[in-house]
Amino acid sequence: MSSEVGLSSVSNGSEVTYESFFALSIDLLLVAGYDGLFKFVNPAWTRTLGFSQAELMARPFLDFVHPDDRPATIAEVEKLATGAKTLNFRNRYECRDGTYRWVAWTAIPAVSEGVIYAVGRDITEEVQAGHELEAANLAAGTRLALLTALIDAIGIGVVLVDRDLTVAHWNKEASHLTGISAEKALGLHLRLLGEALAPQVEDYG
Repeated sequence: MSSEVGLSSVSNGSEVTYESFFALSIDLLLVAGYDGLFKFVNPAWTRTLGFSQAELMARPFLDFVHPDDRPATIAEVEKLATGAKTLNFRNRYECRDGTYRWVAWTAIPAVSEGVIYAVGRDITEEVQAGHELEAANLAAGTRLALLTALIDAIGIGVVLVDRDLTVAHWNKEASHLTGISAEKALGLHLRLLGEALAPQVEDYG
């Protein structure tokens, strides 16, 4: 552990290091220089990415960043060099097996020391869950669009009601048969729809 980057202190005449404390963290902790090299990484890096601490510190940290995320990462480092802080910056880091993990960063610069202190949290599962939800919503939207087109092509009046008993779809034939436009019908509760249709039902009777 290098005292050059402030990771050790002296108390009662004996050196106290925080290596054991940092080793317990499940988050990625780092000290990086403006020269683009890691000065310190904790063991969570090896557990998360598979590279040893020595391997990580032997190469510029941008080597491990996904190529698509490098421009944004460089821009963020440049902001830190001006004294700005980083909150929830996201990029992808390469694993030894060739896959990538999403990491959300919080960082503060020590401009006078020429280093950056940062904490990263692995959010890969959260990002993947979000992508899966987006894909599911897109698929559901596609199916709904197809169903709507099929319903509109049917020559009979079709009304779809959601779980709150409000009109979710009102096709053209329903408007033709009832004289109620889709704009007026959509969002109506079934009770209100029944009231709107009552005069027509009475006339029919």
